[in-house]
Amino acid sequence: MKADPRAITTHEAVDWDGVLEQLRPSVNPQRFQTWLAVTGPAWLDLDDPVICVGVPNSDIGAFVRATWKDQIVAALKRQGYHDLRLRFVPKWQR
Repeated sequence: MKADPRAITTHEAVDWDGVLEQLRPSVNPQRFQTWLAVTGPAWLDLDDPVICVGVPNSDIGAFVRATWKDQIVAALKRQGYHDLRLRFVPKWQR
């Protein structure tokens, strides 16, 4: 089935792998694998300017936010995303 070219897209993919690669050098490899490698994908919600990041559960999302939010925001800014909020979305809510 072909996509309707008139359909309005409300999400835009974000290069989350690129964000993770920017964070990798500054994070202990074990912590990276445990907490960051399990995140993604990420997308920009165009209806409500927010970057949504998929996480396995809300506990991981809360820990990643508390620990690396500033570094994640800086990496997103280097990709051209500015003045956006960051939301971690558990897989069961997607």
